[in-house]
Amino acid sequence: MLELHKIAIVSIGSEITTGQILNSNAAWLAHKIQEKGLSTVVHLSVPDDRPLIQEAYHFCRNLNCSLIITTGGLGPTSDDFTRETISSETLLPLIWNEASWQKIKELLKSRGREAKEIQKQQCYFPEGAEVLINPEGTANGFYLNATPPGGEFIALPGPPAEIQALWNLYLDSWFTQRSTLIDKTTIHSWNFKDIPESELALLVEPIFQNSPFTLGYRLHKPFVEFKIIYRESQKEILLPYLEKVEKIFASLDKIVKP
Repeated sequence: MLELHKIAIVSIGSEITTGQILNSNAAWLAHKIQEKGLSTVVHLSVPDDRPLIQEAYHFCRNLNCSLIITTGGLGPTSDDFTRETISSETLLPLIWNEASWQKIKELLKSRGREAKEIQKQQCYFPEGAEVLINPEGTANGFYLNATPPGGEFIALPGPPAEIQALWNLYLDSWFTQRSTLIDKTTIHSWNFKDIPESELALLVEPIFQNSPFTLGYRLHKPFVEFKIIYRESQKEILLPYLEKVEKIFASLDKIVKP
């Protein structure tokens, strides 16, 4: 199997960095990706600023992220230039896509509106990109494999309903297929009530000393979650560790079934 892909989510929009809206898109995408056994290693939020967006891509590349997912900045106005920054990052020119223009005109006509010249900027995509038709809005997304020099990009619009529609149409099956090629990440978790995080850690940490697994804790009152993060290939190695923690947990009588 291939090594786990490192995935980054770069959320673009000054409305996020100024606190005007919460960045729910990154959380939603990360959860969906995790369900496929893949993981995001970084979430970045950047304003509508070309140099800062480019810096965000460079930061992700320095972390050896093989895939960058962007949200936002695909609209028709002067503060929408995600496609331009990806074009610059991958050294691939923007190419006119007539099918996108026809789709915009048809969609707006169905809504009793007429397409404007300003909306033509939404019809340019980096050379070689696969256009992801957006059924909920005028901004189509795209997938681009520019490895090398720029790596892989998935560019999505900003509205949550549009991201979710594109996930259902394209990305769900894409990530399912991608997950078959890698050593998937799995999480084994328990929830406890009326036990502090620190006490729980004192019980389990000695068992996992020098183990290859990652342990995690999450306080979500009135519960504490304990989780073991491991790779698919480590299932057999994990079994004796699970036996030991299950014996300890059986004596606590504070476990809450998920």
